[in-house]
Amino acid sequence: RAGVLEKSVQATIDLFHICGPQTAGHRRAAATMYETECRRFPRGSPKVAAAYARLAGELHDSDRLAAGAFLVGFVSGLADVRVDPVAACRRLKGEDWGVMEQAIHGFISHMAVALCDGTFEPGDEAMMQEMLAAFPSTQARARAFLDEALAPLLAEAVLPRLRDLRRTAPEAAGPFAMVGDIVERCSVLNEDAVVRAFHVARKGERKSDLAAIHSLSAAWQRQPRGAVQCHHIGMHLGTMCWALVGMQEFASPKF
Repeated sequence: RAGVLEKSVQATIDLFHICGPQTAGHRRAAATMYETECRRFPRGSPKVAAAYARLAGELHDSDRLAAGAFLVGFVSGLADVRVDPVAACRRLKGEDWGVMEQAIHGFISHMAVALCDGTFEPGDEAMMQEMLAAFPSTQARARAFLDEALAPLLAEAVLPRLRDLRRTAPEAAGPFAMVGDIVERCSVLNEDAVVRAFHVARKGERKSDLAAIHSLSAAWQRQPRGAVQCHHIGMHLGTMCWALVGMQEFASPKF
């Protein structure tokens, strides 16, 4: 698996960048910008958008479609891998989304994630006061993020579905290896890795300097929550996870 992991990480390094300091203003801006992201989706990803529209009519199962769209978005955000939405939905059942939705909610609403408007700025005195009112140290928040918020989401909701997806979509092997790496290394990842996860974004977001965590929150809060929103939830979560994958061994020194 190490070879697949290294290849997947190295192939995506140039797609990401680390944003500057994040504030509550970034969280507010993300909600506004997300509406534009939704409107642009059919033009930016026409094949995926068409597949979601077709599946909505064929499946008559919004939960199954939601689960499939989340996985398609997740592997795209994590590893820049394109998985056929039909192949993803074929491996899932409607009840899968109930498990996944509950796990995502648990992650997004966890204090280690939501504190300070979803920012993690150890150098900001005002934010540090708010953080230290909830956690004894920045290291304690980082550990809670990894052990209590992220690890259960990936181990219980994402990894089992990616394992199944590999059977019909071999291209999911890279994302599967990457998620497995995070789950295995959560106990040894440090505060710096978590801070990166709160600042990482696709290079397309360079102008707005908007970290993926804010876009993830905007997509989750948007109602009604259809296939496009589930795709974006997966994609932005995948981008956050990229910052935690094999960084010590494989990542470029610029990170």
